[in-house]
Amino acid sequence: MMSLNLRSMHRRLPPELLLGVFELLVGSTSIPEVHHTLLAITSVCSYWRSLAISSPSLWTRVYYGPLKSLVSQRSARKISKRARVFLERSRSLPIEILAENTLFPSIAPLVPTIRDQRLWIAIRPFISQLSRCRELTLNCTYVDSRSLWERLSKANLGLLESLSFKDRYNHPMTDTGVPSPVFEDETSDDRLTCKSLKTLVFWHSTPIKFNPFPIAPSLCHLEVVFCVPTWWDALVNALREFPFLQHLCVISVWGSLPSSWDETTRIELSHLASLNTNFPQFSVNLRTPRLSQLKLHGLEEWDDVLHSEPCLEKRWPHPSLDPEMSGIHNLSKLTLSHCELEYKNRTRDVTGALVLQHMMASLHNVAINTVEFLCCDGIYGILHELSRSPISDMEEHRSHPHALGSWPWDSEANDATNELLPLLRELVIVPKPRKEPPANVEKGGELEEFRHQEWERRQVDNAVARLAQYRPTLKVIYDNQND
Repeated sequence: MMSLNLRSMHRRLPPELLLGVFELLVGSTSIPEVHHTLLAITSVCSYWRSLAISSPSLWTRVYYGPLKSLVSQRSARKISKRARVFLERSRSLPIEILAENTLFPSIAPLVPTIRDQRLWIAIRPFISQLSRCRELTLNCTYVDSRSLWERLSKANLGLLESLSFKDRYNHPMTDTGVPSPVFEDETSDDRLTCKSLKTLVFWHSTPIKFNPFPIAPSLCHLEVVFCVPTWWDALVNALREFPFLQHLCVISVWGSLPSSWDETTRIELSHLASLNTNFPQFSVNLRTPRLSQLKLHGLEEWDDVLHSEPCLEKRWPHPSLDPEMSGIHNLSKLTLSHCELEYKNRTRDVTGALVLQHMMASLHNVAINTVEFLCCDGIYGILHELSRSPISDMEEHRSHPHALGSWPWDSEANDATNELLPLLRELVIVPKPRKEPPANVEKGGELEEFRHQEWERRQVDNAVARLAQYRPTLKVIYDNQND
C-alpha cells in the first residue's frame, strides 16, 4: 500500500530558504506595517511560526504607535504590549525604533496629564532598551520635548547612529486660540551623549530651554528645521563641535536672521560636501573648502511642513558668496528649490533673478557643472538668457499681458555671468505641478493665475527647445511628467 505524505508544500521548504523569504518581506515593509507582515507569517502554520519566532533578526524594527488624539489608556497598553513582543524576540540584536504620537493642539491643553500618561505608557519599554538602539525616530505632535530629552539624556546611547525628532504641530497657540501650556518652564543643561551618532534630524517650531544638539564628535549629517530666531546661537555653537560634518541642512521658517547676527563669525567645516538652506547669506559664515553641492530653498517650501504661519517676507536675502572668503572652489552643483524668480513691478526689493545672477557672477572662477531648478517660479527669464534669445523675444516677454514684470537682468554683471554659463554641462528643470483650471470662470484671480501659469509653461518649453540649438554641449533634463 502506497504511503501518502500529508505534509503541505509550504512545510517542506528548507528553513534557510524560508528565512531568506521572511527577511525579504520584512525588509521591504515600512516599519508601521512590519507587525502586520509578521502576524501574517506566524499565522500560516506552527512550523512557520516557530521558525519566525526563533529568528531574532526579523524582530529588530520596533514600532510604537499610533497614539491618536482619542486613544484610550487601554489602547496605549496594547501598543506597548505589542512593542514588548518585538523587544523580547529580537533578543540582544541592535534595534530600530519608530515612535509616533499624533495628538493635536486642539485637545492637548484640555487633558495634558492624560496625554502625557498615554504617551509614557506606550514608550516606557523602549527607554530601557536604548542601549542597543541603532536608529531612533520620534515623530511627535505637541509633546513635552524637554521632558523627553531629559529621559533620553539619562539613557545609554552608545550604539545610536541615527536620531530623528520631528515635532510638526508644536505651536505656542492652539487651533482654538487657547494658550498652550508651557512645559519648558525651566532651563535644562542635560545633553545627549552619542559617541557613535552619524545622523541627527531635529524639527521644532517653538522656543526651547534645552540644548537639542548632542555630544556627537562623529556626526556627519545634520538637518535642523526651526521657526524661532533664538535657535541660531545654539546652532552656531553646535557646528563648532562637529568638525567631521559632511552634510548640513539648515531651514528657518522664521523668515529672517536675528538682528544680533554677527556676519564676521567664521565656522570651519573642512569636510562639508553639501549645504541645504533657505538663507544663502548663512553660508558666508562658513568656511567650506570641500563644498561641492549647494541647494537653496524658498521659504514657501517649508511653510506647510511645519504648519506654521506663512512668511510675509518672500524675497531672497543677498548671498554675497565670496569664494576666497568661504573657500568655495570645488562647487560643482547648484540647486534652487521652490524659489521665487519672478520680477514683480510692485516689489522693488532685490529679486531672485538678480540675486541668482550676482551669485553666479561671484562664482565665475568656480566650475559649476550642474544647475537644477526645482518647482521655481519665473525661470523662463533665466532660460532665455541661457538660450541667448534675441532682443525681440525679450521685448515680447516684457509686453506680454501675463508677464508679472520685466526681466531685470543686470548688464553690469553680464561679463562675469557669460564667463560662467559656458561651464555648465547639465541643466535640470522640474516645473511646479500644473494646476487645474478653475471651475468657476467668474473667479478672476484664479483664472488669471491659471493663464499666467500656462503662459510661463509655454515660455519654458520654447526656451528648452532653443537650448538644443544654441548650446548643443549642454545636457538638458526637462521633467515635465506632472502634466
